[in-house]
Amino acid sequence: MNIISKKIKKCEKCGYYHGFINEKFNGKVPVVCYCDLSSGRANELNPVIIGFPDGRLLWKPISDYKDENGKFRHIPYFAMGSSIPSQKSKI
Repeated sequence: MNIISKKIKKCEKCGYYHGFINEKFNGKVPVVCYCDLSSGRANELNPVIIGFPDGRLLWKPISDYKDENGKFRHIPYFAMGSSIPSQKSKI
């Protein structure tokens, strides 16, 4: 991930981050919080990034994105152990 700029803020409900980033190879990419993941709103987006409470930004499993060589990469559902993080663990 090669972030050019980002406009994200912490969700008051779940503590994860949401907003958008501008990524060098994928353009404007949404960043979703736990609320978006658990409600299913993030399922309609591709590519999409999860904004974890500790500030990490990771590609969402079952997401496709372009790498630095212009090739599409797929994040499998098992990449993080589960497709949706647990609210309790806040990975």
